[in-house]
Parts: sequence; structure tokens; C-alpha cells
Amino acid sequence: MADIYLARQRSGHESRLVVLKEVLASLAQDERLKQMLVEEALLARQLDHPNIARVELLGSHEGVPFIAMEYVEGLDLNQLLGGCARRGINLPMAVRLAVIVGVLHALDYAHSAPDARGGRLGIVHRDVSPSNILLSFDGAIKLCDFGIALAASAAADGAAVVGKAGYMSPEHARGWKLDGRADVFAAGIVCWELLAGRRMYREKDAAARMALATRGIAPELPRLSLPEEYRLRAIVERALQEDPARRFQAAGEMRDALKQYIVDNGYGLAAEQLGEWLRLHFEDERIARRRARQRALQALEMGPAVVLTPVKGLGEVVRESGTRLTAAARATAPANDDASGPPNGEMTPSIQALAPLPIPQWLAPPAAPEVALTPDEEVRERLRRAVMDARATLRTSRLAVRLTATHRRVVPPAPESKLRRVGRVVARGFFATVAILVLLACLSVGAGTLFF
Repeated sequence: MADIYLARQRSGHESRLVVLKEVLASLAQDERLKQMLVEEALLARQLDHPNIARVELLGSHEGVPFIAMEYVEGLDLNQLLGGCARRGINLPMAVRLAVIVGVLHALDYAHSAPDARGGRLGIVHRDVSPSNILLSFDGAIKLCDFGIALAASAAADGAAVVGKAGYMSPEHARGWKLDGRADVFAAGIVCWELLAGRRMYREKDAAARMALATRGIAPELPRLSLPEEYRLRAIVERALQEDPARRFQAAGEMRDALKQYIVDNGYGLAAEQLGEWLRLHFEDERIARRRARQRALQALEMGPAVVLTPVKGLGEVVRESGTRLTAAARATAPANDDASGPPNGEMTPSIQALAPLPIPQWLAPPAAPEVALTPDEEVRERLRRAVMDARATLRTSRLAVRLTATHRRVVPPAPESKLRRVGRVVARGFFATVAILVLLACLSVGAGTLFF
């Protein structure tokens, strides 16, 4: 429902990277979605915790609201699991448990965070899933995207069923009133999947997953061959109880139970160790992202403006992109008379949107007519361009070799003299004569031996 950009936020002489989230251009006229984005920012700005991705500011560009969020350099849990599967890496149990503990820290804070009047906000995330769990290369674990979160007052009145069916609690799937225990159930699903190494609901159809979520019957956790495994099973089973009254009544309770198991069985993992493990196995992705970012920054400095265009098929490196913002737009927050903007007198930092793979227009090839391509056609087109680039590089290399050979001084061999040719012939005749004489001598000796 929203475009996601990597952007640069400037405030005076300082700048830093942020993530820019804006309603899709095709949905920009939907007042409900615009209001959801504003409510997400207003809720998330009240949360300040090391395990929650921070919201920097709320602004508007051409009448469309956007929020700027903390940029976390790393991987989300989906990317981490997919990368481990592709590379044949076994995710250590200490890492799996550390991820769940970090998520439960964030949920416990969100559920009990105070409001301006000293009461409890009672925020229910409603979308605790691997794609919203971020792991930075520094070892931080953060929960992000409160886009469909609800405060306790809104949750008590009931709300539309939104979220991912594979991570819904039974009461969420049934459209009932929600509280923090719904997030505990979702965290239990993530824990189950991390421990089992597979999805809890294997059905590919969303309707089938929704039916399973409505029933609220979790499959049994496979055998793990872990020390005191019964304790870990008891924790997961309690988190996945259909009846909210039989679950952990707070995310902090589940967190404390897991932390005690971790301490008793030696699965402790510091943030520095987690960051070191991520850098060890995914340093190539980290370098590739930094280089792409550096190219984007250089393009911004060189100008002119680079227009952001939709990029499909880039996996999770660029989740979504759009055409609403340009690099030269330097979109700022709305004026102070906008109720959703910053308070009067507050300086609003400027933001520059960065294209995922930007190229200055004066360096870009002539624009080809835009043709709508299917995902398969787009993949084939990229492969074709890659082959053409490789051939061009090969032709350039061959041309360089030919030019080098042309300018190299070639010295022909000296002609052989007549005396040398005669000497070679005489030598060959001499050695042939000696070989014949030796052969005859051997034959004569052999014949005499037979005669006597």
C-alpha cells in the first residue's frame, strides 16, 4: 500500500540516511490509507525503545503524506532465512532465540508504553512477522512497521481484519477484540518457525491459511534434540494456546521464560556477537548495498535530478519503488498549520529521495519507449542486456590486444648460413653411420654365440 524509498535527511550541516514511506501513487486519493499512514506515524513517534525502529518525522509532498523512519543497515528475518537456505548456512540456535527475545522486548514496551496522560497506550502491532523483524549488521534487533497497529481504545471497538494470515491469532482472524496477547500468539508462531526451520502453516492459498488461523490449532513442534527441550516446548505451546487466557498474559512473561532457558543452557548471545556473525556470512551483501548507496549519493551531488521509477524483481534489496518523488524534490514536512506536522517553531529537516540504482541523466543512454513487460519478459531483458555488456567488454579487450600487438616491435629470426646447413647434414650422417655399425656388431656377436 506504500512506496518505500531510501532517502537522505539533512539538518544544517549534518545528514543521515532514513527510510521514506509514502502512499502509492495509485492510492494517493484514498483518504483512508492516508489516514492510516498518519496514525502509524503518530503512534510510532510515541515509542522510543532500542528494539523498535524509530520514526523520525511526519511530512507531506504534493498532498500525499509520508513518514521518515530510522534506516537499519542489515537484513529482515525473511532475507536472513532465505540467505541461509541459499548458502547452506545453519542458523545457530543462539541467534534464533536472540531474535525472539528482541521482538518480545519490543512488544512488551509497545503494550505497556505510557500515553501523554500517564495511562497506557496499549498498542497492538497486529503484524508481527519475519518481514517486520530487522537485524542490523551491528547486532541490533528491531521491530518495525506499525502501519496497522491499534491503540487499546481502537482495538476495544473492533477493527477490520488486516495482516498476514500466516501469523494471526485466532481472535484476530475471527475479527474479535484484540489486546497484547494477540501479538504474543504471533511471536509464538515466529518462534515455532525459527525452531522448526519451516513455515508453521504450509498452505500456499491465503484463504486456507486464514481458515487454519481461525481454528487456532498449532501443529506440534518437531523434535529438536536440544538440552532441556521440554522447557522450550512448553514455552512455545503456551504462547500458541487458542484461548488468550491460557497464554502468556504479557510479552514480558514469555521473554523472561526464554531468557531463563537461554541462561541455563548457555545460549547467551551479545549484540556484538550477532553483528559479527552477520558480517561474517553476509558481508558481500553489505558491501553491495553500500556501493549502490554510494553511487546514489554521487549521482545526487552531480545532478541533474534522477526520477525514481518502479523497479520490479529486485527481491528484498529494493522492496518497492515509485514515481512520486524525485531526487531534486527535497520534499519537506508540511507547513506548521498542518495538524500532522511538527509543532510551530520546529525546524523541519529536508529530505532527498535516492533512486535504488541512480544514473545521472546526462550519462544515461537515450530513453527507449516505455513498454509494459511481464516479470518473465523483464528477467529475459535483463539477461539479454547483461550478455550484450559482456560481449562489448570482450570486444574491447580483443581490440586492446590487437592494438598492443600492432605497436610491438617484431624481430624476424636471422637467416641460416650455408656452412651451418652443411655441418648439420654431416652430423646427422655421422650419427646414422655410428648407429648402423653398432647394430651390425651386436648382430655378429649374437651369431657367433649361437654358432659356438
